Amino acid sequence: ELGGLFIPRQVGAHSYVMMQDHQSPSVALIWSGSAKVSLTRDGRDTLISIVGAGELLGEVHLLDGQGHSADIFTLEETRLLWISGDQLSAYANRYPCLLLNVAR
Repeated sequence: ELGGLFIPRQVGAHSYVMMQDHQSPSVALIWSGSAKVSLTRDGRDTLISIVGAGELLGEVHLLDGQGHSADIFTLEETRLLWISGDQLSAYANRYPCLLLNVAR
């Protein structure tokens, strides 16, 4: 049921998927490919992690209501599955155990 809510999108290499401090109404799941998660402070880029297939992107933004906490930049062609925050929240209201997995 949840799988039917996702919208697949292909993103080229070296593209921003999410930008630090910006708001987005959606979260994304990496289906294939990889991305760099980094913070920019005082003009300096600090690598947080490299993420790949199975990683959820933008979930912290949904939980805290703030802008994205980091930049997410693709390292190669990446296939993402997008879902709106409203749809994910509605699903989580019906199935609260989903929030436990997102929080991990």
